[in-house]
Formats: sequence, C-alpha cells, structure tokens
Amino acid sequence: SLRTSADGSSWNSPAALNNGASINDIAYSSTLSLYVVVGNSGFAAYSSDLISWTTAGTPSTLTANLMTVAATKSAIVASGALSGTYIRSTDGAAW
Repeated sequence: SLRTSADGSSWNSPAALNNGASINDIAYSSTLSLYVVVGNSGFAAYSSDLISWTTAGTPSTLTANLMTVAATKSAIVASGALSGTYIRSTDGAAW
C-alpha cells in the first residue's frame, strides 16, 4: 500500500488507494506531471501530488494483476503478471 505523511510521524492511506487493492508499482510522468500506480486485478490510479488519488479507467475485461508501470514522453504503459498483458494510456486516466 501507499501511505503519505505531512509530518513523518502520522501516516495515512489515500482514500482512492484504501480499497484493498495491492499496489505493485509506481511511475512518474514528467510530461504529464503525474504519478501512476498499478496493482492487482487491473487496478490503476493517478495523482499529481501523491495525496489526492483518482482511480483510473482500465478496461473492464482486465482482471490480471498489473505488476509494472513505466512512463515515456508519449505514453504510460503497464504490464501484467500474465504473458502478453499490457495496457497503455496517454493521460493516466483512460487506458
């Protein structure tokens, strides 16, 4: 899970990430100034500040665990645990 802290003592899970989904990877897109996390069962979310997170719109047919995510200048790509599973986004919100 991903946790944030304003003082280094008290830690909180952002509401959009506190849904029981395991977070497997995080990436930062300097082009979009956006952080993206991916996790189990096709879960993905994005944030510009690491505090407020929005669940991303991944395909409803995607049930594989997303294990890695990487950002390039033109896209964000996530790959899954099953061979050949990947999704792509140009804005972090729609996949």
